[in-house]
Amino acid sequence: DPGASALVCRAEPGIPATVWFKPDFSVGQESGGMRFKTFFYGGMELLGKKDRTFDGAIINAALPNTAIVPLCQHPGAPALPLVARGDVVKENMAIGQSPDSEVVHSPIPGIVQDIRDIRLPDGSLSPAVVIELAGGFDRTGRQVQHHDWEQLGPDELLGLIREMGVSGLGNTALPTHLKLKAARGGPGTPKASHLIINAMESEPYQTADFRTLEEKAAQILEGIRIIQHILGGVPTILALSSEYR
Repeated sequence: DPGASALVCRAEPGIPATVWFKPDFSVGQESGGMRFKTFFYGGMELLGKKDRTFDGAIINAALPNTAIVPLCQHPGAPALPLVARGDVVKENMAIGQSPDSEVVHSPIPGIVQDIRDIRLPDGSLSPAVVIELAGGFDRTGRQVQHHDWEQLGPDELLGLIREMGVSGLGNTALPTHLKLKAARGGPGTPKASHLIINAMESEPYQTADFRTLEEKAAQILEGIRIIQHILGGVPTILALSSEYR
């Protein structure tokens, strides 16, 4: 509608609707918690409201009586279960493994009650291990043991990262060892020129990266050193949101 101030595009089920604003909104106009700005293709910018969570310290989540652990936490085929119904598992014990992806671990100690299919948030099906809480924790609430990783080579470190199940938190949940392996380069593939630590948080209220930087600075710096060791000492950039200045 040429006379309308906004066009709402109805999305397919499971896909958020998109709102494109015509470039006749004045820059800085605020309404209903949103600030409309002029974009060439339209768009909207939400107010950050991050001041409400800047000072909120990280707290532990409540322990569930039952943990349902999907075996598909990465692109591609799901991991194969390493446990069966009735097995006793420990905290951080490997319960699933895929030849091409990361290892899936149990978040709690307990007893495997079932292995069944569940529906993931994107609508797809995934096998999952159902664990009933039982027994004591070996890691939670205890001091983390320091590993002498400086004596390990890049391939050994990539293997450890895979075994520990480290993955990205983006939409694709790409396993970190695959990302770092690609960044090292190879035949016909250039090596990454820079390491970018992405602490940008564009979502309203979200300050998880900020609080992690504030409370876990030493661990983050050591993690950066590990990645630099794997990549061969490339220049590193820490990207922060403007609100963190």
